[in-house]
Amino acid sequence: MRTIAGFLDGVIKDDRVIERIALETHGTISSLARAVLASNRAGALSHLDEIAEQNSASRDHSLWFSLGMISQQLGSLERAVSHLSRALERASGADAVKVLSRLGSIYANVEDLDRAISLYRDALSRLESGDPERAGILINLSMAYREARRWDDALQCSSDAIYLLRSSGDRSSVARAIMEEAEIRREMGDLSSAEELYRTCLEEFERLGEIPFVCRSLEMLGRISQLRGESRRAEDLFDMAMHRYEHCHEIEGASRTALLLGDLHAIEGRFSSAEECYLKALEGFREVSDRESVANTLLSLARLYGSMGEWRGAVERYREALDILQSEQSQDLARALREMGTACYRLRDYEMAQNYFMKSLELSEALGERDGMAASHTGMGHMLSDLGDWDGAVEHYERGAELLREMGDLRGAAACTSNIASVYQMMGDLEKALDIYHDALQIQERLGDMQGASKTLNNMGLVYQHMGEIEAAERNYMRCLELKEQLGDVHGAANTHINLATLYEIQRRWDDAITHYQDALETFEAIGDRRGMAAVMNNLGNVYEEKGDILQAIKSYRMSMELDGGDASIAKISWNLGGLYQRIGDAESAEKCYRASLEAFQSIGDERGAAYALMGLGSIALERGLWDDALDCFKRCVDLRLDTPEALRVLGSIASVYERKGMWQEALAEYRKVLERFRGMGDSLGVAAVLSTIGNLLAEQGHWDDALEHYSESLEIFERLGDGYSTAVTTNNMANVLYRRGEWDRALNLYSKAMEHFQRVGDMHSYGATLSNIASIHYRRGEWERAIELYHKSLEIFEGLEDSGASAMVLNNLGLLYHRRGEWSLAVDHFRLAAECAMRAGDHEAATEFRANIDMVRSCRGEASVDIDGYLKKLEEIERAGDVEMAAEMHGILANAYADIFRWEEALDHYQKSLELFERTGDRYSAAETMFNMALIYRDRGEWSIAEDLLSRSMSEFRALKASPCYSMSRLNLGLLKEIRGADPEEDILSAITTFESIGAIPDLCEAYLAMARVKLNRGEMSEARFYLSEAETLILKTGYDSMKIRLYIEWGDFYLSQAPFEARSSYQKALALARKMGLTRDEGVALRSLGAASLNAGDYDEAEEHLQKALTLFKSINSMYDLLSTYALMATLYFNRKDHSRAEETALLLERQARRLGYRDLQVKALEVIAGCELATSRTDAAVSTYLEALNIAQSDGVSKRLLTELTRNIVSSLQDILRERANLSDLSAIKTVECLLEALRAGLTYRVDFADDIVLGGA
Repeated sequence: MRTIAGFLDGVIKDDRVIERIALETHGTISSLARAVLASNRAGALSHLDEIAEQNSASRDHSLWFSLGMISQQLGSLERAVSHLSRALERASGADAVKVLSRLGSIYANVEDLDRAISLYRDALSRLESGDPERAGILINLSMAYREARRWDDALQCSSDAIYLLRSSGDRSSVARAIMEEAEIRREMGDLSSAEELYRTCLEEFERLGEIPFVCRSLEMLGRISQLRGESRRAEDLFDMAMHRYEHCHEIEGASRTALLLGDLHAIEGRFSSAEECYLKALEGFREVSDRESVANTLLSLARLYGSMGEWRGAVERYREALDILQSEQSQDLARALREMGTACYRLRDYEMAQNYFMKSLELSEALGERDGMAASHTGMGHMLSDLGDWDGAVEHYERGAELLREMGDLRGAAACTSNIASVYQMMGDLEKALDIYHDALQIQERLGDMQGASKTLNNMGLVYQHMGEIEAAERNYMRCLELKEQLGDVHGAANTHINLATLYEIQRRWDDAITHYQDALETFEAIGDRRGMAAVMNNLGNVYEEKGDILQAIKSYRMSMELDGGDASIAKISWNLGGLYQRIGDAESAEKCYRASLEAFQSIGDERGAAYALMGLGSIALERGLWDDALDCFKRCVDLRLDTPEALRVLGSIASVYERKGMWQEALAEYRKVLERFRGMGDSLGVAAVLSTIGNLLAEQGHWDDALEHYSESLEIFERLGDGYSTAVTTNNMANVLYRRGEWDRALNLYSKAMEHFQRVGDMHSYGATLSNIASIHYRRGEWERAIELYHKSLEIFEGLEDSGASAMVLNNLGLLYHRRGEWSLAVDHFRLAAECAMRAGDHEAATEFRANIDMVRSCRGEASVDIDGYLKKLEEIERAGDVEMAAEMHGILANAYADIFRWEEALDHYQKSLELFERTGDRYSAAETMFNMALIYRDRGEWSIAEDLLSRSMSEFRALKASPCYSMSRLNLGLLKEIRGADPEEDILSAITTFESIGAIPDLCEAYLAMARVKLNRGEMSEARFYLSEAETLILKTGYDSMKIRLYIEWGDFYLSQAPFEARSSYQKALALARKMGLTRDEGVALRSLGAASLNAGDYDEAEEHLQKALTLFKSINSMYDLLSTYALMATLYFNRKDHSRAEETALLLERQARRLGYRDLQVKALEVIAGCELATSRTDAAVSTYLEALNIAQSDGVSKRLLTELTRNIVSSLQDILRERANLSDLSAIKTVECLLEALRAGLTYRVDFADDIVLGGA
């Protein structure tokens, strides 16, 4: 009876354990367990009553004690108390003490503290003064006294417990008792004593190695620091506690401290950090099924989103929390309903808001919770105030204040009074508002309510400001600021700085205003509040504009997210200022400036100036998507007297309109119209310039033959005219086309000619750009030393020209090259310099990209993050504009993004579209890269024939292009595919190794070494495997390639698995630790899966299940379906090995369905093999034979490795031989089917050269 009571006390939710109890016990207990299972707990209490009635005459106290515990766990406290009371009547001595202690815990949990204390004291009275059992009861009694706020009694009990435990020598229990005393001191407000005691606990638990209690001590020390306002110290302690909780796998503790950290960040306005902590806590609480904490965390998230103004997100989180809280009518539910009402009214769903407020009010009234009723009235007051229902708002505020005064909560009442004042303020009755604010302030100051007083002072400052009483406003703002700073409310202090700055703007005290804005800006920067920073920068722009410091104004506006743009002074600035406004995105102000400049140019008859103004207006219209207005402006320019360069610029603008509309033919028609105009005029230079421009347009569309034709005609004219510069530009454009087509030798020749011209005419910028293009060809060919040399020459030129934008591009290319070579430090240095240059050039988008490359190097896992929605939007814009070349690249970027998150169908769709466009434009190199990427996906999906075809095609292209690095990488992967399919991959892998060694491609070389090690490992050639693993290890450790180091550890683990299991597990653990450190979710899952497989291999099924379950959680989080299903395959094997055939078959059936749906044939075969094994184990031979035949059929198709086929056929032969030896259990028909299946397995095995020498022992069968 005690067994099941104890079981239900802790794990009643686990049906498997209940099943075991039902099977292993008899009589009353077995009956109860079966009842619980049969009724799914719904009728368990009814069965419990029947058992109690059947045994009503029993004098066995243990029966009633067990029934009481079970009732408690089933949530029936009334039954629990009744049964335990009967147990107490029948118990004596130590048994009675146990019952009293249990009853005391029940009453303590329902906060009937007086009764709990009485029961604990009764229990103590039955024990001798020196009885060690007294210590535990004294601790419980201390906790009850603490809850009752009877501090002296609580301290006495904890002190007595500590004395008893010290005499017993139990250091751990002493430390826990000291922790209880520390908690008493903390709640008393004696923070110094509490801190000292917690430090004592911390030191003792560290010595004892009791890490969970170490974490708890750190957590409590953090709470004390938080109470003292030492937020930085609290953050450090919480962070330390959280990470140590995580290290010892204490998910609940880690989640609790993450929640505390989130609260700390939220208070300080560090919203993104707070959200990250809350989400982490939410995940942990869900993992341990702590519904109450899940609800509390959801509420914290909702409040955070409300603080951020993201009310839709808040409503979503409130709704999730309410779904959990609805099961019990509680004060927490009332508060959540009230806050949901606030969120709804913020979203202007007033009907829903009122509904939630009323529900909250009704529940608070039913619970008799006056503070909840007051809060609901306050919420209604806020909503009605916003709606302009002043009388209704005042009525609710007054009712709230009345309730709070009745409770003695004068602080809350003062806050409600302040709310009433705000209503009169909004009504415009400022004098009455001030009178009421003064009343509220007097109460808040008398009570020492600094937070409330600061808010009231701020509101009074606003009233005085509106009344024009500047000095009084300043005085109140300053007092508010002082209180905010004392409270450590940095966010509130920043807002008060803004109010002061605004006040000084009114007085034209510019320097004072700037000082306070900058103070606010520093705060917002420190806490990461970008919206606050944007608002301040916008305000600073206003100040500088008023001061006449236009450059600073423009700088401020450009940094602000909310540009409001010009006034009268800005509107009078020249055409150049219009250009500046246009560059910062203030189209309205730019248009005003352009119109002013147009009127001025026309008044003085300057047609050229008027054309420039019209061009500006046209470009504004173009940015707004007003195509017809833009065309009108540009065509008005054509009628003006312009030189050839200006005419060409106008022409380009007209064509750009058509291009943006995707009207390429219309754009060409405009070009050809002007071309004929120049031909008619005999303007050869104009003809050549238009031909070159048409070539550019055709090149952008991928019509490269036509582009080259126009470039060639243009080049002939420029050369005849002796226009060296235009000759160089056109030659360079031709080289660019050849470069994209993969005709690299011809491109190099033309680039060299263009460079000569650029150098001759002194255009060093174009000279440097051409050098960079040549370097890129050498990079693609694997001639990396030459590429580095040319990139550096190009960089030197751009730096001399102080061209930050061009320097940034070259630095980024160098970073990519060094990254490919595995020289991480150099790569990071160049990416960082590239980002800095891009920022100096004002190219923030490029700077962000280059910083992402730094993350790529540091994580060694590709781009740190992707914005798929942003990419899709960009693709839509590109396709609308008809830019084929950019569309091909953007499809490729999207495909990479989808592949990174394992959404393979979308990835393949975009790769295919990218490939079609690259092939259409003749971009051979990019097409080959795309085929390679597609091949990797098809390989991972098990579609090996398609993968092999794509790899072969990409190899052919790379060979023709002499792109040796890419050729060798394709060949390496082709070799890996051959190995999977049972062919010899050595020649391909060795060829790749040779190439990578020769060019110094260290990361690629590591890949190749590990690939060869895997081949040798699969063949059982352990010495050779060790050699290649050692070679890879040397390079990986030398370069610090951490993500590859994870793979290395996994491979070493596999190497040691059969001969040194301990070493294998150690390697897997290293992989796991590193994956977690780097935050690589998939690698962490792979390491856990390897550990699970190792434990499974060793027969440690509990440990295996623990590792595999964690791996499943991770793979689910990233939607890595293949990894997820591979892990389920191991889980099915685990259950089978445990002889839990029912669960094994259930898991395998689910796996088989998913694997079939997704096309994972290898996993489908594994699932069918487990299913067949379960069927054999449960005497379903015919079914097993059918399942084996299905598995054999699939295993012989594409997508299943030879190794798996070998394992399957050997398993079938072995299993069916055993069945045939016991023919007595088979009908003749079954025996025939079994033999046929065995023969089919033998045939398949022999076809694929499987060695059955040790498997076939049919004998007399």
